[in-house]
Amino acid sequence: MIEIRAVASSSNEAKSNITRAVCPCIRAMMLLSVSRSCAHLSGLSRQRGRRINTRFPLERISPGDTLAHSSTRCPIHLSLPWYTDLIYNPRPMDLRRVKAFIAVAETLSVTKAAERLHISQPPLSRHIHQLEEELGVTLFVRHRHGVTLTEAGGRLLEKARALEAAASEFALTARHVSSAGANEIRVGIGWGLWDVVNRIRIEFARTCPNVTIAATDAYCWYDSDEQLRTGALDLAFARPPFDAGFEVSAPILSERIQAIVSDVSPLAARDSVSIRELASEPLLLWDRQIAPVLYDQILDLYARAGVEPRMFPTPGAGPFNHAGMMLVASGKGVYLGYGVPLTEPQPPSGVAVRPLSDRDATTEVRVVHRKAESSPVVRRFLECVWCMYPQEQYLPVAVGGRQ
Repeated sequence: MIEIRAVASSSNEAKSNITRAVCPCIRAMMLLSVSRSCAHLSGLSRQRGRRINTRFPLERISPGDTLAHSSTRCPIHLSLPWYTDLIYNPRPMDLRRVKAFIAVAETLSVTKAAERLHISQPPLSRHIHQLEEELGVTLFVRHRHGVTLTEAGGRLLEKARALEAAASEFALTARHVSSAGANEIRVGIGWGLWDVVNRIRIEFARTCPNVTIAATDAYCWYDSDEQLRTGALDLAFARPPFDAGFEVSAPILSERIQAIVSDVSPLAARDSVSIRELASEPLLLWDRQIAPVLYDQILDLYARAGVEPRMFPTPGAGPFNHAGMMLVASGKGVYLGYGVPLTEPQPPSGVAVRPLSDRDATTEVRVVHRKAESSPVVRRFLECVWCMYPQEQYLPVAVGGRQ
């Protein structure tokens, strides 16, 4: 039971002020999950004038204004400058720190989280440290294999996700308000899907010539996911995995996984290649988080063919950038992927792209957009897509293992 006494002032106004202040104080402390001893959570020593073990600078106050919590008593921090500032002038929380916390919590690795957020590790570590300082809790336990969520970190993770979702929804609404009536569709395009999107663009322009289509590269699933959530994209042409929070179409096409080999390799002269024919070539592997479904599928294809590949991880490089192309052209190995994402009819010199002939060496391309899309121009564009690629039904759940 919580008892409020205002001995210092018997006025109704003073009692009312104290009553209004206590609940926000308790709520604030619960929200911040203060892990160190605080008067509102563990009581005050009966020794008057003794400071409490808390991260906030307590000051001497009148012993008359007290809060009885269980059998102990502690001061109501109404007269403390830090408390007044905390409740009535709260500092805005930096959402970059919240995003950093979520990324590290989901990957349990500062390195992988930094790659997901497209930042270096030092600023990411700084965001986490600043958030821990701001909340007054330890969110992670660091060890040589990565990090582990603390109990407090685990409890705050869902709240952080809800906060990020609310911020994304706010940004999305703002974008819709600011772009109301604008004839523009923002489309994310995955690796090597330019031809598919361009064919749709040409057909759509016949009926809606005044609509602008703004294209954005979306090489990684988390790029398109994040941009769809924030409203930076209206839809994306992508490959799995897909988030269950979005509307995912049935496959609009199925494509062969491609082998990217050196143009001086004997394999470059073939119309297609098999996993067995690639057995003697080192297999270059990009970071799995970029395309986890394809990554696992490639290893499964090798296992089915009875081939043990000589694998060489290439962090930061792949068939999607110049660093990866240089490795292949220099004869360091081969990549398996979706092909080289270029708009030219032929790949650049130094490499050759050949389809895999193995059974099940295919992947599906789908259209992803927000559920209950309300934009008339986006809906018209989707109708054009469905006319060119008829749909029997939408998929109600995530595809590719992401829930």
